[in-house]
Amino acid sequence: MRYVTLLAVAGLILAVSGTAGAVTFIFDPNDLIDMHDQGPPLGTPDPDYPRSVYTGGEGTLYPGYQGIGAWNTAGHGSTMDQAIKSDYLKWRDTDGGYITAFNIWLADNPRARGWGEKLVIKPYTGLSATTDAGGLWDLEVSTNEWHSDLYYAEWTVKDVTNALKVGGTDIGEFSFSATLYVDTNENGWDGTDPLAVLGTDYTIWFGGYAGNNTIEPGSTDILYQGTLDITAVPEPLTMLGIFGGITAVGGYLRKRK
Repeated sequence: MRYVTLLAVAGLILAVSGTAGAVTFIFDPNDLIDMHDQGPPLGTPDPDYPRSVYTGGEGTLYPGYQGIGAWNTAGHGSTMDQAIKSDYLKWRDTDGGYITAFNIWLADNPRARGWGEKLVIKPYTGLSATTDAGGLWDLEVSTNEWHSDLYYAEWTVKDVTNALKVGGTDIGEFSFSATLYVDTNENGWDGTDPLAVLGTDYTIWFGGYAGNNTIEPGSTDILYQGTLDITAVPEPLTMLGIFGGITAVGGYLRKRK
């Protein structure tokens, strides 16, 4: 019993140490479109929740929503495609903008760093994710078309009426889990990068497909980019280990009395 208890204590210490392997990020997808009302005046980008919408194809910025500028402060934003606040809000609020799909890469990428994302996943390691409990959105986790040694997660709405939009359906929580590292050298994962720390907020860069009320529903003619700051928490299996450790230690102490 003493040996089992020691193992439980060791597991408990590891689980709460802050760097116990895989971490989980739980987020509200509605925040991707809702959280843009704070920040600086309308003529500049939002420093806390930068956003951009633009046309696909050859990469021409969507007319009226251009975001080329010199703003790049505190690790957020991009001088290439950071939308100014008034243009983004025009797309979102006046033109009925909505998001039909979005994904995460967690790959070393100059544009990702420009948006403030510093977390990377080690090549050829797994990534898991969850979608809404109501099943309104599909989820795909697979190898990345542009980074074949990495995985990505993409969420896609099943019916455009449940797309992310102001005043739209409350989707619920999504999540993803992986063993992630802080890319201190900005060269992708290497053996010197520290593990992500539990309880720390990290900027996650999302990209996806969007539309507005002037194009065919479900079209992918408009591309979306944005970030959320999300807290790293223990993955579910780690939480089970914590509770199991607490239970084992409690049982041992009761027997000692």
